[in-house]
Amino acid sequence: MGHVTTVEQALAVMEACEDNAQAKGLDCDELAQALRIIAAHQYETRPGISMKGVAGAPDWKGYETGIWKLSEKVRALLKKRLDVRGKQPLLDVVAELAQTKRYGKGRQNLVLLLGEYGKEVYGDVLGRLLSDDEVYGHALKALQRARIGGFADRAREIAARERTGWIRTAARKYGSSE
Repeated sequence: MGHVTTVEQALAVMEACEDNAQAKGLDCDELAQALRIIAAHQYETRPGISMKGVAGAPDWKGYETGIWKLSEKVRALLKKRLDVRGKQPLLDVVAELAQTKRYGKGRQNLVLLLGEYGKEVYGDVLGRLLSDDEVYGHALKALQRARIGGFADRAREIAARERTGWIRTAARKYGSSE
């Protein structure tokens, strides 16, 4: 396809990502460009609420849901493509989007992808995300998954103040693993 510059081209790349035969030969630079374009498009075109939060959980905006779904397509591709691990253009864009606060809770799955497929290469990014209120629990899980050390003190701080059970458990587990 070449250089991806339009939403239409980006959507075509993502569609190819879902096709097993095409996914194996998909250019990861193109996919990275497509991911960036579609995430921005989601943010610009889907500002309304897509899901009401349950039991005090925050609402999800349409772009957050769209970006989360987009990250699931990337996950499916990464499962098929064993050659896309560590420092890669695609994972560089995943890291970029994971740190883009305007994308809100939609970044949660992107953070997990960094731990699962980026491994130690993105440890500093995951460490910074421990200070991000919308994804720090996912950053803890990603750090654990990738077996990245160096953030035990921060994890213990989170465990001491955290009210959400799964995040407190992840923080304690990570904090005691070093």
